[in-house]
Amino acid sequence: MSETKEKTDYKLLYHELVEKHQGDLERLQEENDVLKSALDKAKKEITSLRHTIGGYITQAARAKKEISNLKADYELAKKSVSDLTKVSLENKAMVKECIMREQETEGKNNEHIAMLDSQILKLTEDLAEQKKHNEDISHQLTFYKGNYEYFISLPWYKRIFAK
Repeated sequence: MSETKEKTDYKLLYHELVEKHQGDLERLQEENDVLKSALDKAKKEITSLRHTIGGYITQAARAKKEISNLKADYELAKKSVSDLTKVSLENKAMVKECIMREQETEGKNNEHIAMLDSQILKLTEDLAEQKKHNEDISHQLTFYKGNYEYFISLPWYKRIFAK
């Protein structure tokens, strides 16, 4: 009997405890429901954050790839600038050389022009002398032509004794 009594006591004790903690049980069930709801929201938030993190990871990978491409472009541009600088320096040297040759040629041309100017001046003076000489000869020709015509116009017997 003692065994049944103990069982009964436990059953009673169990029922008393259940009745005593019935309010706590309901409160705990409500709290459990609230926590389940919060857990569901947290799961959704975690999923959303995982998607966001995945997007950020993808974006970071794209950014790394773009940075890599930009670095390659930068290196190519840097090499291109270096090559263009070398070409520019070579062109600058060629331009300086051309300028020097131009100046030498200009100096030679100036000397040649000065020589030609002096020849032109000399030829102009010679031409003026020739014109003067031609005028003198023209005057002499006119004089002798006039004398010749006068002499021809004389009768033959006067021509024999004319001087």
